[in-house]
Amino acid sequence: MNLDRRNSLKLLGGSVVGAYSLAMLGGCETLLEQINNRPVRRSFASLANNDPIIQAYRAGVAAMKELPGSDRRNWMRQAQIHADFCPHGNWYFLPWHRAYLYYFETIIRELSGYQEFALPYWNWTCQPRIPAPFFDHHELYDATRNRSRTDTISQSLTGEAVMSGILNIPDFEAFGSYASTALRNGSGGGFGELEATPHNSVHVWVGGNMGSVPIAARDPIFWCHHNMIERCWWDWNITQNKPNPSSANWKNMALNNMFCDHDGNLVDDLKVGFTALYPIFYYQYDDQLLPCGGVTSGLATSPRKGEDLRRFLEQGGPARLQVQERVSANLPRTLVLKGGATEEVDLPRQAMKMLLHKQRDTQRLVLRVQNARQLEEQDVFVRLFVNLPANGNVRSSDNIHYAGSFAFFGHGEHSHEDAQGSTFNIDISDTVIKLLKAGVIAEGQPLKVQLSSASISDEKAVPKGHVELSGIEIILSEGFEKQ
Repeated sequence: MNLDRRNSLKLLGGSVVGAYSLAMLGGCETLLEQINNRPVRRSFASLANNDPIIQAYRAGVAAMKELPGSDRRNWMRQAQIHADFCPHGNWYFLPWHRAYLYYFETIIRELSGYQEFALPYWNWTCQPRIPAPFFDHHELYDATRNRSRTDTISQSLTGEAVMSGILNIPDFEAFGSYASTALRNGSGGGFGELEATPHNSVHVWVGGNMGSVPIAARDPIFWCHHNMIERCWWDWNITQNKPNPSSANWKNMALNNMFCDHDGNLVDDLKVGFTALYPIFYYQYDDQLLPCGGVTSGLATSPRKGEDLRRFLEQGGPARLQVQERVSANLPRTLVLKGGATEEVDLPRQAMKMLLHKQRDTQRLVLRVQNARQLEEQDVFVRLFVNLPANGNVRSSDNIHYAGSFAFFGHGEHSHEDAQGSTFNIDISDTVIKLLKAGVIAEGQPLKVQLSSASISDEKAVPKGHVELSGIEIILSEGFEKQ
């Protein structure tokens, strides 16, 4: 029994629940064996340059590039899927790219002839340089990149402290981007921290094809970068037991006629809700994501297994924090961050009261940056601080005032901004708790937010681009909205 999407849906009248339950109860030993032995996606750091996985990836990419343009599996046609359909800045970002990766993986498996192939991932947190195979093998090399084999991405963008904070976020929206009713632009939403910081900044840091939304997937490293984003979602969702949305708007969004299977046939009956079950049926990951040294990361984990895991993934849970209070900063003008400049924003007194009212872990504080636009060059990201002293180091994310950051993937016609710009949501709960415990902020004191621009390529350099924004608000949430 071949465990593909069509066969799994045929089992018990098309019920994925039934297929899994049947396997668990011993009704189909072959299916259960395939589930238990599904391919393992491994980190590049664990693979030798001549590992069969890397050899198969090379062979598969080469074969895709040789296919005629009439074949949907052709390399350029696969890359064009990203230009035509990819969602960014909303909560379909993760499931859409999950399906994109999965079908690409099956194509490589088919064309390489290596049936054990599983797409490797680039763990840029623990391996902050581009893996050697992307320079050593011409099939995986892209001459348009801005990086050499010795360049290292900043810890401010993908380091362990940054990623631990993102993985600690309890709600799907703040983690994986905000609710929307459509896949593409103009549908509301906003960037969560996984997309806004490591996803966007790695694209820009690699540069070349990778730095442009319409052609990013032409670089073979694109797939392994996105597999790391998928690895983070897997860890957040399955290892840490945090739910995907139960919202019908999320689960029922159709992804039809976008992808093709390993034979080149269009996938015409796929919904987002089914992608939530991919980790059960189609692949698994190797050892723990963080920390890099293998010692406990401090992240809470209570992974589910078996039928309990299936129910958890299928049913989902509340994904949106319920707004309890919100207050907007009174910006007298559009803020412009250029040439490494720092802007300070005074928040209303009500914001300090909101901070002092935060008493429970279920309450979250979110700093929402609105109408943000990137102009000129892409090489810029924004750091945010809370009550940073006048002599504070805006180049460092290693202090208790640091709240988070965001970057843009593309700009102008090559971005996913709408006419009003983008919205970025930064969960500042942990930062506020640290500042309160340290006595740095207290009742009666002014509350300020500092925003500073920096270069993605080289944090010691002056950023070439600049950022404009015209709205900042702080939100206090309590519990989750019913869906």
